[in-house]
Amino acid sequence: MQHVTPRPKSATMAAQRDPLVQGVLQQASGMTILGWFLGLAWTASANGAELGPVGWSVLIIGGPIVTSIGFGMGVAGIVALFTKGVTGRADGSHLGYTWGAAISLCLAFAAACHAIPAVALLRI
Repeated sequence: MQHVTPRPKSATMAAQRDPLVQGVLQQASGMTILGWFLGLAWTASANGAELGPVGWSVLIIGGPIVTSIGFGMGVAGIVALFTKGVTGRADGSHLGYTWGAAISLCLAFAAACHAIPAVALLRI
């Protein structure tokens, strides 16, 4: 009996089978979190943000989780679809995922810059 490898349900899942792409995706997650903290630090120092301990806790604990999942997985999914369209395979080029990591960092930085004023409006 011949063993048949199950077909992945999505392009992102197919790309995660490649060890090189998987390593790039792990680094992309770290870059996204780094971008979030850089954005927090830059905005807090530039604007002199005055938030309470609850507000800072929400930003420091919740922000990396939300940005890593939202931006990291979102950009990885878009890159997987683009790579699959160009090369025919979702893991066709690890360079696309490297660019995705840089894009995720920039998106997380921008989100953090807007998150501090948003949390300050909530007065928590």
